[in-house]
Amino acid sequence: MTDRDHIAALLKLAGDASTLQTAQQAAARKLLHMDGEHYPSDGCAITQSCLLEAAGIAIPDTYLAIAFGQMLEKRGWQRIPVGKQQAGDIGSTCKAEPDHGNDHVYLCLRPINDDEMVIADNQSHVPHMRYASGKGGKTPTTHFLRAPADVVSEAAAAPPKTAAAPAPVPRPSTPILEQLIREIAAAIARA
Repeated sequence: MTDRDHIAALLKLAGDASTLQTAQQAAARKLLHMDGEHYPSDGCAITQSCLLEAAGIAIPDTYLAIAFGQMLEKRGWQRIPVGKQQAGDIGSTCKAEPDHGNDHVYLCLRPINDDEMVIADNQSHVPHMRYASGKGGKTPTTHFLRAPADVVSEAAAAPPKTAAAPAPVPRPSTPILEQLIREIAAAIARA
């Protein structure tokens, strides 16, 4: 199987608040164990690592956004310009040199237009909106990374992981939040 063959599973996992939270919890444990950092600070790359691993893409745990992008590029993921993003692409705000506090990676669940997207990352326990331009006080996205169709994932040959996933964290429920989640899930299902 190629990395691209796992994108549908990745979108399903990251688009569901419960499984997104499970990946975030795993990322939080790994981040705390690695350097004592408290999630969600500095947790974007390890969150994406956990999501890709859960979807069946065998990658190493990666803790820096810039290193995460470099690792994907070494696997053959292609740089895509802003405005051409698709569901399953990894958005990056990284430039040539690390820029702590501004470097960020996230998963595009569904582009709405050239700028606005529904994404999954470490900054919310549910899929949420983000602008590639940085509108709303975020660092602008510099590029996206897209899984190639011709790179075979090591997970296809590896035995499945048998570790039990942690129970999801209960989330507050409000009619507005529930409606937003239903709308996002419906939009992702239509994509």
